[in-house]
Amino acid sequence: MNTFLNCFEKKQNRFLFILIVFVLLFVVNCLINLSQPYMIPLIFLSFCLLIVLFAFCYYLVKKYCEKEYYRLIIVLWSIVSILGLIIYCIFLFNRSMTYVDDHTVYFNSQDELLNLFKDNPLKGFAGIVFSLWNSDYSYFITVLLAFPFSFTNGSHEAHIICYYLIFVVPFYLSANILTLNIAKKANVKSKTTVVIIVNICMLLFPLLHFASLLGMPDIFGLFFCFSIMLLLINNSFDKFNWKFASIFTLLVISLVVTRRWYIFWLIGFLPSIFIFVLFNGIINKSIKAKIVVLNEIKTFAFLGVGALVFLAPFIYRTLFVRNYSEEYSAWYLGGFPFEIYNQLGYLGIILAVLLIIGLIYGIVEKPLRIITLSCITGFFLTVFSFTLIQNMGKHQSLCLFPYYAVFLISFIIMSNKRNNKYVRILLNTIIIIVFVLNAMSSILIWFDDLDGVFCFTKYAISSRFKWVFGV
Repeated sequence: MNTFLNCFEKKQNRFLFILIVFVLLFVVNCLINLSQPYMIPLIFLSFCLLIVLFAFCYYLVKKYCEKEYYRLIIVLWSIVSILGLIIYCIFLFNRSMTYVDDHTVYFNSQDELLNLFKDNPLKGFAGIVFSLWNSDYSYFITVLLAFPFSFTNGSHEAHIICYYLIFVVPFYLSANILTLNIAKKANVKSKTTVVIIVNICMLLFPLLHFASLLGMPDIFGLFFCFSIMLLLINNSFDKFNWKFASIFTLLVISLVVTRRWYIFWLIGFLPSIFIFVLFNGIINKSIKAKIVVLNEIKTFAFLGVGALVFLAPFIYRTLFVRNYSEEYSAWYLGGFPFEIYNQLGYLGIILAVLLIIGLIYGIVEKPLRIITLSCITGFFLTVFSFTLIQNMGKHQSLCLFPYYAVFLISFIIMSNKRNNKYVRILLNTIIIIVFVLNAMSSILIWFDDLDGVFCFTKYAISSRFKWVFGV
């Protein structure tokens, strides 16, 4: 293992290894599909997008992971990814599952897109572009999965395993790096412990994996959410940075085309963090801080206008072209007040209490104050804007998950900044036990529905577990 890591740490070896593996896989894929030449353009497009995705993952590690923690992040990321894959396989191959319409949209879109390319490659490319604007389920995710999915037997289970490898694994990486950076800002000594515990929590968080296990790859959007947060908390904004602005814009675009309702996270988080960063500079009495504020205003204005220009057509379509509030009126169960109650049920009382303690600590701890206040304000803005249309299901609640993650990381940091060793051990043990029980109670409920359609409404869930540990 050490020999492999030492070899992989050299730039030339990394690039050469990744390039050779991807090119060989592409060549093998082309040879397999020689009898279906219409698949080659789609597979090539998928191959190129995957190269970009993995290149960006490499950029995150190189840019935001200090050398002393590089080995730790890679090892923990590998371990949690393998354990997660094992858990997914256990679920997929040991359950009786009838996939309903909402769970098969992305699976069916593989055949839909393939048929477009079969008719005419130009028709296929046009279908991809058209879906980005006109469809709530764009072909963006479908294109990314085309390359790995073409190696499989075409089953629904194979589809889920493919997007676990392509979407969930990069998410784990972004979660690791974001945790490390927040811990660094809080100046916590035991950063390794914090990252390890967060990995355990991400692995055992049922709300995070619910939609993914059913066949809905919405979790991929969290990779972009965490990446955006990572960029924003590490950028000083004291001068305009074209590289940062370009990456930020591409991440926002990628997030929106991944799943349309992540717009509500952008509506909540971006204005919140911009306002609190500016306010922090305004209350600072130094002249230098005032100059920085002027530069921040220029940067935020550019980013805000850029984001608005891109988002405006989607917002216009949502508000004026299609009446989503009418289309989804069946899912409007009580608006904002009900959604708070709804989220409490998803999380469970115990975890909700821990997250509240975490957000309180984040407000008190000065290095965490801006990101925590931004997440609190963003949470309410996201919930308010979303509930103008409907209330959230499990998969839609993922647009609140970045806020939960920050509060959770804040709680874990608080636990590991205690001076007393035994208090640290006790608090870390409590958080691990809560997530283990959370996962176990959810597994009991998930497997209780033997007809296969995971029924998670509050009326169908055993009250023994629902409000204590969440589902």
